[in-house]
Amino acid sequence: MKVIVDIIYSSNIHLTADEVYIEAQKVYPNISLGTVYRNLNKLKTHAIISEVPMGTVLTFTKHPDTNAHFECDSCHRIYCISLDLESRSLSQRSGFNVDRWSLMMHGVCRECERQSVR
Repeated sequence: MKVIVDIIYSSNIHLTADEVYIEAQKVYPNISLGTVYRNLNKLKTHAIISEVPMGTVLTFTKHPDTNAHFECDSCHRIYCISLDLESRSLSQRSGFNVDRWSLMMHGVCRECERQSVR
């Protein structure tokens, strides 16, 4: 289970279960996809990682999730964006009682931008 936590926490993008599985195989070549799914569910249940649905795909990221994301229009990877926005501050500024928030940004990531320049 530690290898799965390490994979997710060392990534700056949201990972699908398949992507976690591919990375875990580099450390444990005999690991099964079922083992990865079971561990992802346990980690999610214990609030060690966050599960974030993006369209029809479930992705996994550090917990707590930042609630701000960038999705690349080219490669469709999802990046966590660190924003310093507290619910209490948003409540005061907006006049609404904000208990949670999310933000999705779209565009082209640096890697895809570099590839298009070549």
